[in-house]
Amino acid sequence: LLERHTPAKREFFQAEIKQGLEKIPEVKGVPEILESLIRLEKKKNLDFEDARFLLSLKSEVRAAGRQKQTIRQIQEKILDFSAFVREEKSLPLRETFVRLSLQFEKNYERAKRERRALDFDDLQIGTIRLLGSDRPVSQGLRKIYQEKFREILVDEFQDTDRLQNRLIELIQKDTNLFIVGDLKQSIYSFRGARVENFIEKEKAFSSKEEGERISLVQNYRARPALIDFVNRFFETVWREDALPFELLEARREEEGKNPRVARLRLEKAKDETLDEIRMREARTLAEHIRGLVENEGFDYRSIACLFQGM
Repeated sequence: LLERHTPAKREFFQAEIKQGLEKIPEVKGVPEILESLIRLEKKKNLDFEDARFLLSLKSEVRAAGRQKQTIRQIQEKILDFSAFVREEKSLPLRETFVRLSLQFEKNYERAKRERRALDFDDLQIGTIRLLGSDRPVSQGLRKIYQEKFREILVDEFQDTDRLQNRLIELIQKDTNLFIVGDLKQSIYSFRGARVENFIEKEKAFSSKEEGERISLVQNYRARPALIDFVNRFFETVWREDALPFELLEARREEEGKNPRVARLRLEKAKDETLDEIRMREARTLAEHIRGLVENEGFDYRSIACLFQGM
């Protein structure tokens, strides 16, 4: 699965970049970049330092007007060349990692056999093999479990993986599956979750041939003003999305003071450190909250803060 690149591929990248630069020899920085590429051509092997150097070249060439598109294409080719160099140099490390992974898997499987143990994936795979074959014993077991569960409810269905989806299909009957989920909340793809499971079921149920789709858009938790803000914000953010945002319906009655949503945004100064901007952010937030409490009669307990990733 790991491919060793040939010198021809390196020469291809270099030639592409040079041809692009030779079209705009009058642009500032181009002669120097051409000289740098010639020096790289003379090196038999490129390393990670050369990859970093290529990235630095990307910002050295700028232009406006008709040359802008050409410059952008050259910058993209330089990025590709840098990535190619890093990939080529990291190949031995990747090969070592693959060997270690395969050896680990072999040792892990042996250790489980010695202990007569199964892990979570084994339980799923074994169950699917047991229930999913065409053998009479599998067909019998499948029928037992299909009759055993009168109704099947699966929550957070957008975070199911292929194995879990297959297991659900094996034990369900035609009309006893109820799933709950929201594809916008799918966060476990790094663990094998497949949001397509939910999308496929949603489409099938929407046609009413296999079931019924029920939109749970009624919200009984948040104030109407907050729901209004959420609707306006996400309707804009996801306007071009293939599956657009469904507007929520506020079902909670207003109470107390009118809620307010304030968006505080700070721009990082040129010479400001991360710690300094965090302190400035904290002071700005504290002053704003104190103003709400002292001047406008809000309670501290009624104020919530939402932060972008720290």
